[in-house]
Amino acid sequence: MGEHARRMGEFKKRKTELSQVALSLDNEGDVEASKEGLDIPDDYTVWNEVVTKGKKKAAFGLGSFGLDLSSKLDSRNCSETSKDNLNIEQELHMWKEKAKEQEMINEEQKVKLKDAEHKLKDQGRQLKVQQKRIGSTEKTIHALYKKLNLPLPSTLSDPTEDELGTGSSDDNMSD
Repeated sequence: MGEHARRMGEFKKRKTELSQVALSLDNEGDVEASKEGLDIPDDYTVWNEVVTKGKKKAAFGLGSFGLDLSSKLDSRNCSETSKDNLNIEQELHMWKEKAKEQEMINEEQKVKLKDAEHKLKDQGRQLKVQQKRIGSTEKTIHALYKKLNLPLPSTLSDPTEDELGTGSSDDNMSD
């Protein structure tokens, strides 16, 4: 195994360890302790830590310039950046959850709206059927009164008149 592959393995192992510690703190629900007690460094910092062990702080694998990365890298700034990134990720996760909840609410409301529309259409159809039945019944009653030569009661209107009181033919009554 080459030097680079060995260092890469060490890097991955260290990164996994840090992730597991952070995950265990998150799973325990102690978000404040995980923010304050553990600064999860970014990949660059972990790589620098693992690679420069036993070396003169030259970053193997990052170029052969012999740079002293630890002098150029402000660890406080990195830990603050890591905290900021963690806070941003948590906030992003929270907003994604809220968006999912809102989307589910919207879907439920769409279903309720469609149900209400179908119910309204059904009621409209039923109303038309009832109006036709009422019209047919009124015509039958008027015909019976005429056959029996009885005067129409005041509660019944003349079937040849519409609401405005003007005459209309029976052909216009069919809907």
